[in-house]
Amino acid sequence: MTMSIKNQVSKIFPKANWTGESSIHVSIYREGFLEIPFEKRAEVLYSLTENKIGSSIWQFLQARFEAFEWLLEPDTFEKLFLVDVDRQLQGQAPSSSPNQIKNPSTGNVFHRIALLPPYVGGIRFWCYGGYGGGGAMIGFRFRIVKLANDEEEIIVRDECRAKESLVIEQVSSVYDAIMEFAEPPQSVHEASKMIACFE
Repeated sequence: MTMSIKNQVSKIFPKANWTGESSIHVSIYREGFLEIPFEKRAEVLYSLTENKIGSSIWQFLQARFEAFEWLLEPDTFEKLFLVDVDRQLQGQAPSSSPNQIKNPSTGNVFHRIALLPPYVGGIRFWCYGGYGGGGAMIGFRFRIVKLANDEEEIIVRDECRAKESLVIEQVSSVYDAIMEFAEPPQSVHEASKMIACFE
């Protein structure tokens, strides 16, 4: 009898508590509420940056998926988080590339950032409003699937190198937005409450 992908992957990553699974994947997600109006783009970005929420997500993943080879540096990962959140704050889709992991049921795509053949791990970030009087919900899902073939490992590595250049190019608009604050806005402490969501 063939072992399910959940059972296979759980043997490698025993610290993970899966929140999603199917015949082709397992995944884990976390999200937290930020009591800053979704429409206040610069303030949201400032708070997430000042409280190092991207770094908290990175550490969350490192603690649970130690066996993976991580294809992005921590700094690049944090910038990717900010870029994707910023795009959504502006009503755009997250950044994408042709070879991302795609959920066949929902169409959601994931940045491929971790590798342990025959498995690959991908992440997507979200940011949306409409909760708590207009605050922003910030979160991520990390999804593990099998590589389609041996050649795909090369594609994943090339994709991450290209993504690094793209992120560095796009993150400047995030920093431009938060530069408007000569000192931290009063709401910056709100993001600090989110850190516990990603521990």
